[in-house]
Amino acid sequence: MARGLTIAVWIFAVNAMFTILKAINPFKTELDYTLDYSTNLVGRSVNAGVIYYTFPNTSFHSTTEAYGAVCFDGSLATTLSANYDFDEAGGCYASATASCACPAPWQKGEPLTVDLSARLSWASAGYNAFYFGADKAAFTDLLITASLPLKLSGGLSLIPSLSYSRVLDSDLRDSVAAPDNLWLAVAASMSF
Repeated sequence: MARGLTIAVWIFAVNAMFTILKAINPFKTELDYTLDYSTNLVGRSVNAGVIYYTFPNTSFHSTTEAYGAVCFDGSLATTLSANYDFDEAGGCYASATASCACPAPWQKGEPLTVDLSARLSWASAGYNAFYFGADKAAFTDLLITASLPLKLSGGLSLIPSLSYSRVLDSDLRDSVAAPDNLWLAVAASMSF
């Protein structure tokens, strides 16, 4: 984990093709701003920060969360994290994630890895009341992801991934249109 201060912007936009395929509204977007500080404490990677979530072109209100995480390295890396939405939800979302990097067996040359992860999350009653309309603390979701980080020239990286998520609690599942989701994504990053 890099140490120090990081400022990040995350953009999600749903285009018209996804609208046709998934019957969702076109051009709904999310634009997030993150201020993160990462360091090592007592031999563990630790980070904390603030995320400001905005939802242009939607009826959703912007909101702000403070978060912290601690990472435990090893062949099966684990991360414990908690986010507290102090703006709109007034509640906490906590997660435990396990991940590993497996060598890609088909790669001959520069080694590639397939990154596998699973995350189990729990949320407080306030958080669930805001996001799901169910005023109870509960295990909220399970997220499983496989990704293939690709380093390109000039500090550019692409990370295609396949993810599956499942809303766990029955009351929370009843409050969403699609409690089980499978999606493909591609992330790009540039390092200087």
